[in-house]
Amino acid sequence: MRSAFFFVFLAIFGFSSTVFGSNPLPFVNQPLIPASTAPGGSAFTLTVTGSQFVSGATVLWNGSPRSTTFVDAAKVQAQVSAADIASLGTATITVVNPAPGGGASNVVYFPVSMPRTTLAFGAKDYSLPSGAGVQLPADVNGDGKPDIIGSDGVNNKATVAAFLGNGDGTFESPLTSPTACTSDSSIQVLNVGDFNNDGKLDVLLVDYPVEHVCVMLGNGDGTFQRGSSVVVSANEVPSAVVGDFNGDGKLDVAIATGTDDVDVLLGNGDGTLQSPIAYSSGFNYPETSYMGVGDFNGDGKLDLLVDGGGLVLLFGNGDGTFQTGVQIPASYELDQLLVADFNGDGYLDIASGDSETAYISVFFGKGDGTFQPEVESPSPFVETRCGSFGDFNNDGKLDIVCSGSPARSFINFGGSVFLGNGDGSFTPTQVFSDPSGAGLVTSTFADFNNDGQLDLLGLTGYNMPIYLQTTLDTQPQNLAFQSQPVGTKSKRQGSTVTNIGTFTINISSINLVGANAGDFIQTNDCGSALTPGASCSFTAQFAPSQSPPVLESAQIAITDNAVSSPQYIDLFGSNTGELLTPHVLKFGSVPVGQNKNATVTLTNNSGTGLPVGKQFNIYGSDPQDFSQTNNCPATLGAHKSCTIRVTFSPTTIGRRTGSLTAHDLPYKTYMIGTGE
Repeated sequence: MRSAFFFVFLAIFGFSSTVFGSNPLPFVNQPLIPASTAPGGSAFTLTVTGSQFVSGATVLWNGSPRSTTFVDAAKVQAQVSAADIASLGTATITVVNPAPGGGASNVVYFPVSMPRTTLAFGAKDYSLPSGAGVQLPADVNGDGKPDIIGSDGVNNKATVAAFLGNGDGTFESPLTSPTACTSDSSIQVLNVGDFNNDGKLDVLLVDYPVEHVCVMLGNGDGTFQRGSSVVVSANEVPSAVVGDFNGDGKLDVAIATGTDDVDVLLGNGDGTLQSPIAYSSGFNYPETSYMGVGDFNGDGKLDLLVDGGGLVLLFGNGDGTFQTGVQIPASYELDQLLVADFNGDGYLDIASGDSETAYISVFFGKGDGTFQPEVESPSPFVETRCGSFGDFNNDGKLDIVCSGSPARSFINFGGSVFLGNGDGSFTPTQVFSDPSGAGLVTSTFADFNNDGQLDLLGLTGYNMPIYLQTTLDTQPQNLAFQSQPVGTKSKRQGSTVTNIGTFTINISSINLVGANAGDFIQTNDCGSALTPGASCSFTAQFAPSQSPPVLESAQIAITDNAVSSPQYIDLFGSNTGELLTPHVLKFGSVPVGQNKNATVTLTNNSGTGLPVGKQFNIYGSDPQDFSQTNNCPATLGAHKSCTIRVTFSPTTIGRRTGSLTAHDLPYKTYMIGTGE
C-alpha cells in the first residue's frame, strides 16, 4: 500500500479553517504520545495532537488506516496492534481528514527500537560530480522506503534529481527531471507536498536571485513534470514553507524573501499557484530569512514564524491572510527554525541555533502566541545551525541535530545530535564529520535502513553523506592538527572505538585512505574482533609534505561487519594557524552615550607571513554600536600577533550585537553588550 510519506524540510504543513464547506488539511504536532516503543510489546493507544482535526479523521500507520477515535479538533487517538510493533522499524504517522477538501497531514516518525544511551553514526558518502544543491528525504515513488530528492548544485537551473532508496541505507543512481521553473540562477529552496491532491508527492522549488517559485508535479515513480513558475520579489536567499492557509484542503506557499515582507501564494489545487500577496514582517530593514509554521495561539488557524535579526509571528486569519508581525524578543541572530513541543507542556515551542554564537536557543510557548524568555543550551560549535529534530535515541524525548565549526578553528567538523532532556534543554553527544572533509552544512533525517533508528542526511557542497546509526562508537570521530611545519611530525592524538551494540564486531582491515593519506601516520591496538562493550585505541600523527598554507585531510578506515562499514576517523592537518581571540567579546552593561573598550588578538601561528592589511569589518545586527582601531601590519609575520581595540558605544537601550572579521580571513569575534 502507498505510504503517506510527506517529509517536510524546515516546516510543518497543515490546516487552516474550513472554507465553503471544505475540510482543511490537518496539522500534527510533535512529539507523539508515546513517541517511540520497544519491539515485541503489547497493543497500545497512540495519541496524536495537533490542530484542525475533523470528525471522521483517520490516523494512518505507514499509509494504512488504524481504528481512530476523534477526541476534538486538537486530538485524535489510534489503536496500534502488537503486530504493528513486532519487529524493528520506523513507522510514518499521518492524519487524513475526509472529503470534501481534507487530505493528509505532515508526517511524524514513530521509531520501534530499544532506547539507547549512546549514539554512534557511520557515514556513507555519495559523491555528486556537479555539486550538491539542496536535498531532503521523501518517498517520491510511494514504496514505503525513504528516497532523497534534490537539486543539482551547478546545473540546478535545469534538473531535479531523485535518489530512490533501497531500504537498506543505499540508493540508486539519480533519476533526473528537467524543470522550466528556474532562470540562470540556483535552486535555494526545495520542499515537497501533494499540490494537486492525486496522492503523489510533488516538488516545490524556489530559485535565487531571480526568485521563481514553481511546483513540479510528481509522476509517482521518482520523475517530475516540468511545471510553470510564479515570480516573487526578493533580495536574499529565500526560505519557503507550505501549508493550507485558507482551509480549503489545498496546499499554499509562504516565502521569506529577504525583504521586510512575507509573500503568500495560495494554491489552486492543480499544482499551480496564485500571484503572491505580501504581508509585513515588521522588521525595520530587510532581513526576513527563515520560516516555521504552526498554530501558536491555539485558535485553530495556521500562523507563520519568520526570523530576520529577530523572531516575528504573523498570526493567521484562517482565510489565507495574515496580521502584521509581532516580535518575539531574541538575544542573537537566529538561524533555521524548529517548531515542536520540546518541554512536553502541550504548547508549541521554538528552537534555533544562534548563527553567531555557540548556543542553542529555545523559546517556550505559552499557548497564546507569547513565549517565555529564551533558554540557552551550550553548543560545541561556533555559528550553530540546527536543521532537524526527532527522537534519535528512542527515549521519548525530542532531540535536535545541529552543525557548525568548533570555536577558533577554520576546520568544519560537521554536526552533533543534541539529546533532549525532556524539559527543553539539550546535551550534545557525539560530534560527527563529513567524510570528504568539506564540512557539514546542514542535515535532515529519516530511517534509511528501517532498523528503528533515525539516520541523517548531510549536505556539504560536492558530497552527500548518509549517516546511519551504528554500533561502533568512535570518540572523537575527528582529529585536527594545526600549524605543523613541513618535514616534521606532530604530537600524537588519540581516538577510542567502542562496541556499544549487543553482538561481536569482526574487524577485517584498518587503513589510511583519502587525498593526503601519505602525510598521516596511524597506530592501533585493535585485534580482529570487538566483543560487546570492548574498546580499542588509535593514535595518529600529522607529517606534512606540502608547502604552506594548505589544509590536508585523510581518514582511518575501519572495515568490519557493523552497520555502515567502513567506519572512519577523520584526520585534518594544516600549516596555517591564524586566529582571532577571544571568539566572544562581552562588554556587559554600558550607559547609552558612554564607551567601553576591549581587546581582540590576531595571531599568526604559521611559518610564513599572513596578508592582513589593516581592513577589519564590523557587521551584524548593530554594527553602528561598535568600532575598532588596530596595530596590525599589512603582512603579519610568522608566529607574530597584533591587537585590535574594539569600542562599544551603545546608541539605544537594550541588547546590542555585532561581529568583527579580519579581511579575507575565515575567523570572527562575536561582540555583545547591553545599552542602559
